[in-house]
Amino acid sequence: MSDWSKQRKLNIQVSFVVIVFAIFIFSAFVLLYDRPSCTDGLHNQGEESADCGGPCPQECVFDITKPAILWGRAFRISPTLHSLIYYIENKNTKLTAKNLPYTIRYFDENGEQLGFYKNIIDIYPSFITPIFVPHIKTGARNIETTNITFDEKPNWQPATTKVPQLLTLNQRIEYIKRGGARGYATIVNETVSPINDIDIYAVVYDQRGNAVSAASTYIQTLKSKEERDVIFTWVNDIEPIEYVCNAKSDLFLINSEGVITPQMVEIKNKLKEILKDSSEIEFISKPVDYAWANAIDDSISNLDKTNKLYFAIIETDSNLTKTIELIRLLNDTYNISAIVFTTPSISESIKRVISEKNLDASVALVDFDDVSVRFITQEIKFKKCKGSATSIEILTVPNI
Repeated sequence: MSDWSKQRKLNIQVSFVVIVFAIFIFSAFVLLYDRPSCTDGLHNQGEESADCGGPCPQECVFDITKPAILWGRAFRISPTLHSLIYYIENKNTKLTAKNLPYTIRYFDENGEQLGFYKNIIDIYPSFITPIFVPHIKTGARNIETTNITFDEKPNWQPATTKVPQLLTLNQRIEYIKRGGARGYATIVNETVSPINDIDIYAVVYDQRGNAVSAASTYIQTLKSKEERDVIFTWVNDIEPIEYVCNAKSDLFLINSEGVITPQMVEIKNKLKEILKDSSEIEFISKPVDYAWANAIDDSISNLDKTNKLYFAIIETDSNLTKTIELIRLLNDTYNISAIVFTTPSISESIKRVISEKNLDASVALVDFDDVSVRFITQEIKFKKCKGSATSIEILTVPNI
């Protein structure tokens, strides 16, 4: 065999060995090599942290803000039914969480749990999502407080689509003469595509910004550039929310003697200390006696009661009947709360009649024998004010 043939045979044998060895190494690599993944517990393959961020769908925990519970409230809608609403905000700008389970519990004034409600919610990036429960049976018992808990940690995922923005126009609320109210709004789709499955929520507020009722409706499809009118109906009167009066409070004096006494000036000064939330307290300087009808009209009929709350300081040491008539006039005609300063000898009688007739008045004791006034502040209980509905807010939530 020639040297050339021997060399050629050797080259073939070496090549064969190299190929077999390469196949062996590759097979071993395939069998033994653990490819990076989003479940290997390692910080690799361009991840921001172990198994999150980068190529992994799960976002890193340090980038996530928990869902924020902005507020929640229950409303009585009939003698035996309540509704309730919560506002949930997702402050994350690029993350969404689907099918997040939650539980709402509701309690009476004694803290006893009346029941609970479970469901799931989808929360979208930089978006407020309402949770509305329309009919909760509680019998004659009132829901005083509620709370909400999320039953699992949100499964955060990168948001693949943005929530379509809908325009809301012409929102207003009107009262119905026979009772109840209606809310109106126009929903406009300004996008170039149709939007489907739109939940629409209405929340009614009083003049202090307290929510007093809520409702919801639904639009199946809103075509591009289409607008649709929606109506919300409350068949019963919207129940006003009660709160302790703490707006600007003006005081004026009513005295049976027709004069402002040193005691009444001292009473006014003491009330300034009690009404700490008041930024303005004034006199209506004209005192009136118990020939009061025209005098009160002259003094208070032109008062601006839209932005202020007024308390009438009534000094009396006799004539229970006239005092009660005066309180009723102040309550019914002028929506003014009365604070009656009187002597111990008739204070219990006045308290009893005020309670029996459900008048909006408080009673405090004063020692009229001393100009400095023995003023018992703990006897004063300022009225709870009721706010009527004055505005309506509309929230639209397309299901994406």
